[in-house]
Amino acid sequence: MDRIADPTLREIRWRLEEAADTLRRLPRPREYGALKGGRSSMPDYVRDAMEAYGWSEAKAPRVPPPAAAIDRLDEVLLWMRWLPASEARLVWMRAVRINWKRVSEEFECDRTTAWRRWTAALMAIAMYRERGDAHATAQNSRTQQDREIAL
Repeated sequence: MDRIADPTLREIRWRLEEAADTLRRLPRPREYGALKGGRSSMPDYVRDAMEAYGWSEAKAPRVPPPAAAIDRLDEVLLWMRWLPASEARLVWMRAVRINWKRVSEEFECDRTTAWRRWTAALMAIAMYRERGDAHATAQNSRTQQDREIAL
């Protein structure tokens, strides 16, 4: 159901999935708690003899994303501002690879309807990219004003 014929939409989909992966790989703030005054930078001490000699499962280290991937993440997050909140949420749910069944339950619609909305949102991103940032920024500011009025 995720097959897309247009290469531009495929690129947008790939960039969204890469952004989600990059965001997942970024260091968590609590890992740097000592810088914020929350924790010590010393490693945790061994509380139990069973933990001391490798009896617990080993955890793979987090590999931070490269700087270029973070720059592309920033660009993708700007794309998300071009969309209404519900469409942005749908697009991000698919970027983090949430299955269509769960997406359709979340939006209370059929899977094919959710797929059509997702495809329309990708086409809207492609349209904004073709027009350039100036028009998209103006459109975004109007959308933001509409959201503030609705609140």
